[in-house]
Amino acid sequence: MEPAPERRPSIVEEPRRTPWPLIIGVTLASIAAGSLIWQAASEFRISIGQDPAPEEPLIQVREAASPSASDKDETAPPRGTRPQWASRPVPEYPEDGVAVSRAHVSLVCTIQSDRRLGDCRITEETPSGYGFGRSAVAAAEEARVSDNSVPGETVSFTIRFWLPD
Repeated sequence: MEPAPERRPSIVEEPRRTPWPLIIGVTLASIAAGSLIWQAASEFRISIGQDPAPEEPLIQVREAASPSASDKDETAPPRGTRPQWASRPVPEYPEDGVAVSRAHVSLVCTIQSDRRLGDCRITEETPSGYGFGRSAVAAAEEARVSDNSVPGETVSFTIRFWLPD
């Protein structure tokens, strides 16, 4: 029996194939992940009404309860009537507030002659120090109330902020 010929390693390497399926797969996965992130980042909305369910908007404007005779306290800040919106406040979620998933700001504002709100005062901000109050006041001063609102009248409402879990 003759010994098997010895195999010598080739001096010339064969060119490696470009892993196109892998490159295309990673590219498509990156695009899909980017679109999911973009969609999640654009979830900030505003609405008026009930406490939100998990599918509800992240920012909500809610009218404060009307004062009753038993609620009147001379040391309490003034309360106004509920505003009738022509264009609702659209606050921005403050950058400092990203560490907080929920917040609310109660405001009392005066209706100006141009139907905008002015002289807005924060009556409650929870939690404070994250910029929710500034954001709510800025949004309230850009909002407009309906034409049947009386200039000089005081209105009160609450803006609630939510981040998805």
